[in-house]
Amino acid sequence: KSNSFSLCAMMEANAEHVVGIQWDRKLHQELLSDLGRYRTYNFTSVCDCLRVIRNKKNHYLELSSAAKTVLGTLPDGFFEYFDSRFPSLLVHS
Repeated sequence: KSNSFSLCAMMEANAEHVVGIQWDRKLHQELLSDLGRYRTYNFTSVCDCLRVIRNKKNHYLELSSAAKTVLGTLPDGFFEYFDSRFPSLLVHS
């Protein structure tokens, strides 16, 4: 558990540069509508931004058709959607 905490603490370094002040502002409404259904997210956290990406990938088939259209197909469209919004995230993580 402490290793997980340490990793998350390191991930939060330069969070504003990596995901912005409020990363939810970079996402489409169709995706945002789905976010709060299962948990709450800290929209300033790099770890929570990564959690959203992981969760939406793992539960892609459960997303609304509108959210799938916005995200694109797995894996290429999905990657391009998030990479275009958070270009520093992959290198940072």
